[in-house]
Amino acid sequence: MTETQAQCLPELSQSPWFERHWSSIYEAFEDGRIDQTRLQEVFARYLPRPETGNPLWVGIDASNIARPCAITSADRTAQPVHNLPKGTKAITYGWQFSTMVVLPETPSSWTYLLSQR
Repeated sequence: MTETQAQCLPELSQSPWFERHWSSIYEAFEDGRIDQTRLQEVFARYLPRPETGNPLWVGIDASNIARPCAITSADRTAQPVHNLPKGTKAITYGWQFSTMVVLPETPSSWTYLLSQR
C-alpha cells in the first residue's frame, strides 16, 4: 500500500518498504486461512431484512468451471457435460461452486452473498 509505483507483485517486492515474511507469495497464500463460520456471521448480519409479512427470497446457483488440462489441481472432480456431439465423452474435470444469495425485494444487479462453497 505504501508503494504507489508498483504495478505487480515483483515490483512491489523491490520496494524498500516491502517486508518479506515468506520465501514466496504462494506460501503466504497457503498459510492464509479464512474463518468461514465468522465470515458467514458477518454476511448474515448485514443482509437486508424483509418488511414484516414479506418472505426472504434465497437463490442458489451451482456453476461448473471446467479445467480438464489442469493436472496439477488434485481437488478437481468429474463433472457432467451436456449437449455434446455424438461420440464425445460426457464428462470433464474441474470444480463446482455452489452459491447461496439473498435476492433483493426490488430487482437489481445486487445480491447479498450468504455462502459459497
